[in-house]
Amino acid sequence: MDYRPIRVSDLIREINRELYLPAIQREFVWGTDKVERLFDSIMGDFPIGSFLFWRLEQEHKDKWPIYEFIRAFDDESPHNPPANLAGITTDIKLVIDGQQRITSLYIGLKGSYRYFYYRWRKTQLFLKPAAAHHLIPMFRHRLPYRATRSTIYDEYELSRTYLKSHELSRTSH
Repeated sequence: MDYRPIRVSDLIREINRELYLPAIQREFVWGTDKVERLFDSIMGDFPIGSFLFWRLEQEHKDKWPIYEFIRAFDDESPHNPPANLAGITTDIKLVIDGQQRITSLYIGLKGSYRYFYYRWRKTQLFLKPAAAHHLIPMFRHRLPYRATRSTIYDEYELSRTYLKSHELSRTSH
């Protein structure tokens, strides 16, 4: 067993390509508040814990039921789809600990979340460079606005030049 740090962007890139879920994992159960608090912790530079992966050798991948991560979560049908591993010729990693956090990151950065609150609602939370400044005030549990803004930009590798020019145009109105 070894320990290695991993960037959020690298983790997201591995999902459903070399990172999957074993059948022993429960379904995604986190609500929007927990997803928000996870991102809030990241923005506050707090640790979000470690992940535990099981490396499954390529020749054994058909012996276990394996599932994909949910990208478009629907509270009405929260089931993970079975993984199609037919074209994969390398070892894969199965998530033993950290599935709720990884799924939250995946949905928050690349997917959507459909839930019922007096009516069915679907929200897409992923960060786009043009809309990054609109996301910042959402995270109300953490540091002041100016302190968290640079954390978001660094984490998701947005262009500082674009953001500075965009900020100047917003403040000059």
